[in-house]
Amino acid sequence: MGRLFEDPIFQDRVLTSPVRRRSLTLTTLLCLDVVAVLAFPVLAVLAVLADLVLLQRRFRHVRVLTMLLATLAIETAGVIGCGALWVASFGRPRRLPGAHRRLQRLWTMAFFRAADATLGLTMSVAGLDDISPGPKVVIGRHTSIGDAIIPALVFSGPLDRRLRYVLKEDLLLGPCLDIVGNRLPNYFLRRSAPAPDDLAALRTLTEDLGDDEVAVIFPEGTFFRPRLLQRAIERVGERHPERLPSLQKLNHLLPVRPGGTLAMLAGNEDADLVLVGHVGFERFSSLGRIYRSVPFREPVDVRLWEFARTDIPTADDELVAWLDARWNELDDWVADRLADRQLR
Repeated sequence: MGRLFEDPIFQDRVLTSPVRRRSLTLTTLLCLDVVAVLAFPVLAVLAVLADLVLLQRRFRHVRVLTMLLATLAIETAGVIGCGALWVASFGRPRRLPGAHRRLQRLWTMAFFRAADATLGLTMSVAGLDDISPGPKVVIGRHTSIGDAIIPALVFSGPLDRRLRYVLKEDLLLGPCLDIVGNRLPNYFLRRSAPAPDDLAALRTLTEDLGDDEVAVIFPEGTFFRPRLLQRAIERVGERHPERLPSLQKLNHLLPVRPGGTLAMLAGNEDADLVLVGHVGFERFSSLGRIYRSVPFREPVDVRLWEFARTDIPTADDELVAWLDARWNELDDWVADRLADRQLR
């Protein structure tokens, strides 16, 4: 990991101290904490009254308010933890990667448990027993910001693996993720203006993956939305018409943007590939849908598939075709799970 942090690509894009951004986000978090404490009595009464007046017998408004307050508390605790680790390391926090991984795990688990207790968010995971030892490149379906926690919950929890993430720079607006994410070997991509060295950085990200590490990327590049699907297929078809017949079968996933996945696999020739499918985070596509779904009545179904490196093509064109085929299989799985839910 030390060699990774010494790479100039990461020093230029990830490790530069974003003082201005953190000054804004930390100040905002502090202000929200003060407002939440002062306004809590009034907000609590209003939430209870709203549930009584609207006959929300399962206390939707109370649940949402409690989750919002828990989110602020967890984020604040995470930032305090980051500060404590900075002090403990005498201002050189990257000397304590293990402590930061434990903090990341606690932060993630706290969010999930809070969502379980307040919103009724639960998760069912299949395929854990199929994951073998060794380095992994993990790719997954992406429907909302909520599903980004699935690899963290699955791999850092029951599988006890260390994670490296490829994330959008938008997420740096969360102060705890910003601080911890930049103290660990992750990579933040610019959404609007990708840098020419992104693929080189992603290749570097996986070069020294240990047997207990996984590197995670969401190859659709953005959240799936039905209105985006046809246009995304057309764009890929314009540049790569040979992919069009396979992509036209998609209904629930956007086409794979293969560059990042290919770079990460090229960076480590020993890494297997794990595909993560899920159904249930579609309701997290907007605040309105989350609000209307609370409390959640069905768990998020998660399925893992591992593909040994020896079964994955090595030539780029063959690997892209292979990924498209796996993506169609995942699309079919999602369709089947959604159909099952409608029949319940």
